[in-house]
Amino acid sequence: MSFDTEEASLSEPPRKVQIPSAILMSQKAWSLIREETLRAGKKETGGVLVGCRVTYDSKPFLVVVAASGAGSKADRQLYTYAPEVEALQQALDQVCQDYLQKGVRVDYIGEWHKHPKGMTYLSREDIKQGQTILTDPDYNLEYGEIILPIATLAGKNSLSFGWLFGQSDDQPDGQESPPNGKGKDVVELHTYYLSQLHPEALELELMIWEEGALDNLLAEVSLLQSS
Repeated sequence: MSFDTEEASLSEPPRKVQIPSAILMSQKAWSLIREETLRAGKKETGGVLVGCRVTYDSKPFLVVVAASGAGSKADRQLYTYAPEVEALQQALDQVCQDYLQKGVRVDYIGEWHKHPKGMTYLSREDIKQGQTILTDPDYNLEYGEIILPIATLAGKNSLSFGWLFGQSDDQPDGQESPPNGKGKDVVELHTYYLSQLHPEALELELMIWEEGALDNLLAEVSLLQSS
């Protein structure tokens, strides 16, 4: 799969960057992933993630502003799926354009996909594909890093389910608990990080932010970088 938003080059080695402290995901992106996971039932599905790297309170974070589904023409099977590449490319381009108009540069930052119940980890093939993406110039990864969240169904739940995302009192303002809803199917989301400097998968903490608060954070970071 290729997402060519800019001319790519392998002339420069990957930057030496810190492993992100956590993933900040918009409520809108989380909701889409949850809805697509529930809609797929027992079949696999997935989509592209759009975002950027930021520094907040002297700590590095990866921000996910948007997620896509697999596309209407995707081939969804029990243990594999093939996305509609054209639909994912269009979704990526649209989000990049929308945020550029806000003065914020975002790009391809990874892909999420659904696994069977209980398989909350990356398979060997997932890791292999991720490592291939890291070295593919068509993806134009500025920092040589991606995130690969795994979504799974986990039965029914009567709690808000915010505990899954490691909430604590000292997390940044704007974070929301991503409710699955009482008596509804629970969607678990485990977020894994790979980079050219750290090719082994690392699971990172995931924080869900209200979209307006996340956009304000990105606008503030953008102003600081341009000043």
